[in-house]
Amino acid sequence: MENQTIFTQSIQHLTKQGGPAIIGDNCVYRSSAGKRCAVGYFIPEWEYTFAMEGQPVHDLFVYMEGHGKQLDWLTGMESQELLGELQDWHDGTSDFREGYSLFDDTGKKKL
Repeated sequence: MENQTIFTQSIQHLTKQGGPAIIGDNCVYRSSAGKRCAVGYFIPEWEYTFAMEGQPVHDLFVYMEGHGKQLDWLTGMESQELLGELQDWHDGTSDFREGYSLFDDTGKKKL
């Protein structure tokens, strides 16, 4: 999956969802209310486990590989970096409508 596609789908998902995926005060990949974070949106149902929660996206890849699973929906370190940026943004913002203005058209976070 290309970075622009990852970025666009993630922002569109979060904007439509209308808020973060949280349990208590913590952002999560999937909430009990059915919401998904910027990264959780891309995790297939059959690959998700609650043990992923609390793992930063970069550690998620290590976790998955250690459990004999592969994230076929994502390849490449550049995509992992973009997902890390999206995860940081998800975990730190309350207004998802700002999404498009926070990133440039290549999916890189504006400085």
